[in-house]
Amino acid sequence: MQSETPDTNILVWLPSPMGDAILCTPALRAIREHFKSSRIWFLASSVVRETLSPSAFNDEWIEHKAKNPLAIAAQLRAYRFSHAILFKNSFASALAVFLARIPARIGYAREKRGFLLTDKLQSPKLPDGKFKPRSMVDYYLAIASCLDADSAGGLSVRGALDHGCGRDSDRWAGGPIRSWGHGVLV
Repeated sequence: MQSETPDTNILVWLPSPMGDAILCTPALRAIREHFKSSRIWFLASSVVRETLSPSAFNDEWIEHKAKNPLAIAAQLRAYRFSHAILFKNSFASALAVFLARIPARIGYAREKRGFLLTDKLQSPKLPDGKFKPRSMVDYYLAIASCLDADSAGGLSVRGALDHGCGRDSDRWAGGPIRSWGHGVLV
């Protein structure tokens, strides 16, 4: 695998509920360990920042103040991120990183936001169409796993298969980071 270049700027948009942010820390650790030479920025509310600070998993913090995706996009555009990892599942978060012109965007295809992502994971569903209950730790680790940022003792093989990670483009390949996914898992 080609290593990433030191000028790779990765935005990680953390979930808002403090509990979910805590549950995504194994995924944050895996991402930091895998992308050692990249600059990693966390976007989070002040409550999440206060809870997770100090953190060895990121280089910088961006405080999430605005609610309007246009205002957030304008703020993010100034950072010139090359990649965005969305742990937040909202349509607005995907819209903001799309409008910020971040070339590679990965997250779950929920809330009708899949078309805004370059790379998306599918949440497993039950036969009745409801989302299958999952450990949130495995849910967040599935994103890291799709980026080849696996953590020891983290996501089980079954958990990765259930989350179905797929790439619609080669934006994660051949660039600063050669491969962030395994293709479609079925």
